[in-house]
Amino acid sequence: MKSNFYANPAVRQRLIDFLGGEDLEHATCAYLARCDGFDFTPETLRPPADLDWFLDRGDDIARALYDNESLIAHLDIEYVNF
Repeated sequence: MKSNFYANPAVRQRLIDFLGGEDLEHATCAYLARCDGFDFTPETLRPPADLDWFLDRGDDIARALYDNESLIAHLDIEYVNF
């Protein structure tokens, strides 16, 4: 079930901005993936236009660093124990 937080138009637009576009059809990130500690498989990758699929399921979402228009660098130093 989609949270009221994610239904807020300003929040939704900020999510789309983070994906690299003005709307989901023009987002520049290559894909979205679940970010929940499960083993990665290429079959779980979905296009940015499937944002609602993740939100409806309540999944944590990871944005691909692979982008069609920008160079993105990411350094994440933390300890997470799923």
